[in-house]
Amino acid sequence: MGRGGEEPRSRSMSLAASSGMMAPTPANRMVSGLLDKLKSGPVRPKPHQRGDPNWKVLERYERAKGREPLQMTDFDIIRKLGTGSSASVYLVKLKTAAAAGAPTFALKIFHKNGFDRKNRVRRVLTEHSILCGTDHPFVVTLYRTFNQNGSIGFLMEHCAHGDMYQILQRLPSGGYGGFPEAQARLYAAQVVIALQYLHVQGYVYRDLKPENVLVCGDGHVKLTDFDLSRQVEPPSMTMRRTDVSTGRAGVIGGSERGGAGPTGMRRMGKSLTPMPKSMSSGNLQLKFQEELKREKDMRESRKKLRSAKSSLKLVGIPRLRSTSFVGTDEYIAPEIIACRGYTSSVDWWSVGIFIYELVYGVTPFASKNRNECFKRIVEEEVSFPQDPIVSGACKDIIRKLLDKDASSRLGSTYGASEIKSHPFFEKIQWALLRYNKRREQ
Repeated sequence: MGRGGEEPRSRSMSLAASSGMMAPTPANRMVSGLLDKLKSGPVRPKPHQRGDPNWKVLERYERAKGREPLQMTDFDIIRKLGTGSSASVYLVKLKTAAAAGAPTFALKIFHKNGFDRKNRVRRVLTEHSILCGTDHPFVVTLYRTFNQNGSIGFLMEHCAHGDMYQILQRLPSGGYGGFPEAQARLYAAQVVIALQYLHVQGYVYRDLKPENVLVCGDGHVKLTDFDLSRQVEPPSMTMRRTDVSTGRAGVIGGSERGGAGPTGMRRMGKSLTPMPKSMSSGNLQLKFQEELKREKDMRESRKKLRSAKSSLKLVGIPRLRSTSFVGTDEYIAPEIIACRGYTSSVDWWSVGIFIYELVYGVTPFASKNRNECFKRIVEEEVSFPQDPIVSGACKDIIRKLLDKDASSRLGSTYGASEIKSHPFFEKIQWALLRYNKRREQ
């Protein structure tokens, strides 16, 4: 969606005008086969979503209708929430009086004139695939898919506070000054968790910005708009741990020097082989000392392994090497601008821009035009305003995320685990993050 904010509230209107048959142009006939892959119907709730009451509301409504499936025309538009290049999003509710007081939904309707390009259709299919396949508290929920006479609609949860950019603009400072650092940290932590989940699933998001981060009534955030995302199968899945004695990271799963198997150690058993008669007492003493040393080393290794178990982390890094030029100007990583090819590290660059905008209310490389913005992204180092005052840890994580060398950027080697371990997030209890309310950190 654009940076223009939410449109004014309007009267309730019918969705009939937003749906209808596409013109039978050659281009539309070319993509009709792709559109047919989207079937109308419900999306079954997944484990994290089963407590959402909206599922039951929709199921009761469908049972009352009988055999006729739920359609876009069963909803009334309350107002338009936003418009993008390929779709418009409406705040809607079910029509019937029986549904009075029922929750509202967000209905994303894709523009019919956007289907004349094959890549636009593929983006719709990509977004649908991600929404159907993901199950995470910080990713927006898809309830229904509509494919009616060539019009595509996604019925999704409505986040009461709108998107993060709208909230920034409503701050007393008008967006200049941003959130208190503690609140920005809580928002950023949830985004990091959501991106970690997407990366483990094999997706690179590629479009992080405040407009695509929705804020729910309880202060939790949800990522939305996945049409620019890219899926690569399978992601690079690696178990890594940090050596408790050296602090250095190691890879779990392959052989390490001096051992084999998942832990880098060989499991030793007692030998019942008779001792050769030719073995001298000196050799016997030497062998005995070596055996004692091996047993001591094994005990120490087991102790280290037990201590390190809590530091085992699953690192998912999608194997993507793309040159596609996608994203929002102020959030685009330098390697994309330079057409050097890029990996999932571009998402961590965007997190750096995101944190900067949350605390300062502006992006670090904002310019009057696109070319100047890109020049600053590629050539300039990030600088920080004197006001508001932010912590050294906040500035440090921004610098490390905005490393122009993608190979040394924070998160490029060990994924989200590196970012979550940074002192900026020291106060975050990651396992309890989904239960924390806004401003608690």
